[in-house]
Amino acid sequence: MRLFERQGGWGDGSGDVTAESLMLHSGCIEEYPPNVDDPLVLRRMLGMGADLQLARLMEGLVGAAVARGPGVERGTTLVVAAMRRAAALAVPRSVSDVFRMWRVAFLPGVLRPDSPTPETARTGVRAYAHALEGVLLDGPG
Repeated sequence: MRLFERQGGWGDGSGDVTAESLMLHSGCIEEYPPNVDDPLVLRRMLGMGADLQLARLMEGLVGAAVARGPGVERGTTLVVAAMRRAAALAVPRSVSDVFRMWRVAFLPGVLRPDSPTPETARTGVRAYAHALEGVLLDGPG
């Protein structure tokens, strides 16, 4: 985590946010160097950065729940509660939207037949994906 923070300029103690650090955390879709004086460009970069960080947080929470969680039912409730708080702090995003981003960005790499992920972990991640879908997409979100 420290390496990631240093590369992005977020944890180096300088407090400086550079174009490079913004691009690292926003998916790098803007031209380089990005025109950070343009409010639309800056808003887009910050919004994408928040989306990416929220999807990574969900990936970490589901991974922790699979490895050491209290079971799918209770773990799903805890993941959703944590994500609601994080999404409210970051940007106005619904947890359903974050789930959709997570499902597209992270699940294929874990559940693909050629993935090096152990079968027990695949089974756990799949169970959480189904449970989260039931709560977030089939329910109130």
